[in-house]
Amino acid sequence: MGRPPRCRSGAGGPDALVAALRGRGSDADAHLVGGPRTIAAVHGAGALGSLELVVLPVLLGDGPSLWSNDAGTAVARMVGPPRAHPDGSLQLTYVLT
Repeated sequence: MGRPPRCRSGAGGPDALVAALRGRGSDADAHLVGGPRTIAAVHGAGALGSLELVVLPVLLGDGPSLWSNDAGTAVARMVGPPRAHPDGSLQLTYVLT
């Protein structure tokens, strides 16, 4: 499948990735895909000004969506606003249809 042309990977580690992003001649946002270690490494490189999380209810890899059936029809919908907790966790509530 390959990497989309505007995407960069961190083959040289987080410091090299941050240097490449800073050297691209743009102050536009960058989207970081990864888990806690990736986020901590980029933060440690001084390149994380803010953090926005997107929760994707999909199993990793080629796994199926958690919220659709075999035909791709949604079987759940989010109800109410997300609920933020003091520890930084976020509660999302879905109702099955």
